Amino acid sequence: MIELTGGVDRIDLRGTGSTSNAATALRQLPGVQQVDSGPSNLLLTVHNGPGLLAPIVAEAGGAGMALTSVEIVRPDLESVFLHLTGKALRD
Repeated sequence: MIELTGGVDRIDLRGTGSTSNAATALRQLPGVQQVDSGPSNLLLTVHNGPGLLAPIVAEAGGAGMALTSVEIVRPDLESVFLHLTGKALRD
């Protein structure tokens, strides 16, 4: 159901090293829609987060980012409802 609504996953990469080089490299990967960078983390918007996790981790490491944590955040029913109706459940 989530895939049918255009749901996307978010992957939060935290670590040290060159986050700017990693952000640039990750933007080139197929399936990565957006990369937002902070001083010690990158937040990626992707389709099929679990399927892209291995190439994302490899690319970030190869670009000089030493990862300390990785988290995949998948859409929940509330975000699907918001996507379909344009309203939050409590509106």
